[in-house]
Amino acid sequence: MDKQPLVSIICPSYGHERFIARAIESFIAQTYGRIEIIVVDDRSPDGSNAIVRGMRDPRLRLLTTDFNMGVPCAMNLGIRESSGSIVCFCASDDMMGKDHVAKAVDAFSEDGRIGAVYARLEYVDGDDRAFGLAPATRKNRFELLNEMFLEGNGSLYAPGSAF
Repeated sequence: MDKQPLVSIICPSYGHERFIARAIESFIAQTYGRIEIIVVDDRSPDGSNAIVRGMRDPRLRLLTTDFNMGVPCAMNLGIRESSGSIVCFCASDDMMGKDHVAKAVDAFSEDGRIGAVYARLEYVDGDDRAFGLAPATRKNRFELLNEMFLEGNGSLYAPGSAF
């Protein structure tokens, strides 16, 4: 029996035809192999859905909605359909570094008190040029909950966040 936890990468998608293939390719390229990739197409008005359907990887699943529900509902649908004991979010216009999932799994394994892991983001412009890193921070439980639910900045589904 494999002792590595299954990680569900949930990718809410809406109108990211230009970016979605690269996002999914970054998920497929993870050095941590025990993943499932769930793309939730939230009634995209462009060709995003067709691009996902054309990608071939046995770990990739596409869910579609009947109407545009918004990111939180798309994420909830992905969670309901996931099988992993760890859930990692990444939108269809973002990418993951190749060892992102491995680092998240390591963090959870090293300290059983950890319940959430966030990535340090690298900012990239429209021409794929990196122009800086987000500040590295550590937050205690109360700071994190305040940021996630009271400040309303959407960090709950920040790119690469894992729970």
